[in-house]
Amino acid sequence: MPGPGSRRRRRGGLGAPRVRRAPGPRHDDDAREPRHGVARAAAGWRRRAGRPRRAGRGGGSAIIRGIHLEGPWLSPVRAGAHAPGLLRHPDPRELDALLAAGRGRIRMVTIAPELPGALDAIRRIVDAGAVAAIGHTDADYETTRRAIDAGARVATHLFNAMRPLHHREPGPTLALMEDPRVSVELIADGVHLHPALVDGVRDAVGPDRVLLVTDAMDAAGYADGDYRLGELDVEVRGGIARLAGSDTIAGSTATMDAMFRAAAGAVGARSPVGDPTLRWTVPCRSAPYRPTPHRSTPR
Repeated sequence: MPGPGSRRRRRGGLGAPRVRRAPGPRHDDDAREPRHGVARAAAGWRRRAGRPRRAGRGGGSAIIRGIHLEGPWLSPVRAGAHAPGLLRHPDPRELDALLAAGRGRIRMVTIAPELPGALDAIRRIVDAGAVAAIGHTDADYETTRRAIDAGARVATHLFNAMRPLHHREPGPTLALMEDPRVSVELIADGVHLHPALVDGVRDAVGPDRVLLVTDAMDAAGYADGDYRLGELDVEVRGGIARLAGSDTIAGSTATMDAMFRAAAGAVGARSPVGDPTLRWTVPCRSAPYRPTPHRSTPR
């Protein structure tokens, strides 16, 4: 599920409009809901949670394999392309209501563990059968370790929107890398991370713990131009998406097939047979449900 930044993965496509705006008229009962990613979805889910449910054929979905809530329980200090005004501390009632409204489709929730109530929220997420992930965080090393012990098992786009590694305060990155229970996401698009860093992380933690993710927004597969990311204006120049008028990266424009080919090629260059564990071994370990070979992480 897209977070407050309303990021979505999209494959292929040409001829997108130069400016992509928010949808038009809403239903009357949506009028007071936030029009931005998880904040809007949260309001809608809470409103609909008590309504009678009409199950589709077989009572399930043939399309949504999993929802990833990347927000709103993130650090405003490491907001990235999320609107800081929509971020907040985790509330047990809100979290429980969202998990219940998701009806088992919420597969992963990213949270900043330094926020008040975050460790309890992590336990609630795990108890609900979802993956608790650490991301958009300014946590120190010790707090991150406590979050892992509480049940967090994924690092959401390691290094990006995280307190950087420092020789006196290693922060979350070292804690996440050194614990074998944690799978680490890497946005290996050549923009978010230097290719040498991607190789270094893979060598340090092993390929069985690396998750390649695109973190793509609406512009993925489209030409350069001006786009919208929730409430925020985004400029895509040279295939790089940034918040308008800033250097802040606003998701990527990468597609998973291109990223996987690049990663497999890089591994193959160092090994005559490549590394088959890049296929889908890690999603099997990190997700509490049976994946398909075409799924990356439930982001």
